[in-house]
Amino acid sequence: MPDNDQYIFGYGSLIDSLSRVATSPSASYASPVNVVGIQRGWFGRLDDVGPTYLAALPNPNSNCNGVIFKVSVQELEAVDEYESGYERKRTDPTKVIMLDDSRSVAKGDIWFYTCAVKRFATPESPILQSYVDTCLNGCFEIEASFPKAKEAKFAEQFLKTSSDWSKYWVNDRPQSERHANSSKIDELIRKVLTREN
Repeated sequence: MPDNDQYIFGYGSLIDSLSRVATSPSASYASPVNVVGIQRGWFGRLDDVGPTYLAALPNPNSNCNGVIFKVSVQELEAVDEYESGYERKRTDPTKVIMLDDSRSVAKGDIWFYTCAVKRFATPESPILQSYVDTCLNGCFEIEASFPKAKEAKFAEQFLKTSSDWSKYWVNDRPQSERHANSSKIDELIRKVLTREN
C-alpha cells in the first residue's frame, strides 16, 4: 500500500464530474491542469468493433489539459478496472501546470492512463459524439468554476490538443441519455475544428 497521496490525471471523460464520481465517489472536486509531455488523441480502442476513445502517450513535444483529483487506494483500483486495457503510468509533477489558485502541485503520485498501441477510428469503431459531449461538458464545468482555466480557454484547448480527429465520427446523441449543452458544443467544434480530417 503506497504511503504517498494518490492522484489521477483525467484527460477525457474523467474531466466530467458525473463520470469521475461514478468510479471515484470522493472525486467531485478536481483541479484543472495542463501537463507537458503527454499527447492526447483519438487512438484508444480495446477491440475491433467498439468505439474509439481518447488515449494518451508520453511525448515530450506535446501537452494536454485535464484535471487531477485525489483518490483512495481502493478508488485507484476501481479506476484501474474502469480503464482496463490501458496502463497506468506516473506523471512527472514538474510537468504539471496548475490552472486553479494552487501555488504548487499536489504532493504525491500523479497517474495517467496510457495505451500500448495507437488504434485509430474506423467505420466500425467511430468516435461517438456522446463521448465528445461528456468531455466538453466537463470542460465547461471547469471553466465555470475556475477563472484561470476559463482565461486559458480550457474547452478550446481540449479540442486543439486532442489529435487524430477522424471523419469516422458518429452523432449518437439520440441514443444518449446526456447531451446537455449540445448547441454550445457544436458551436465550439465548428469554431475550433475542421471536420474534414
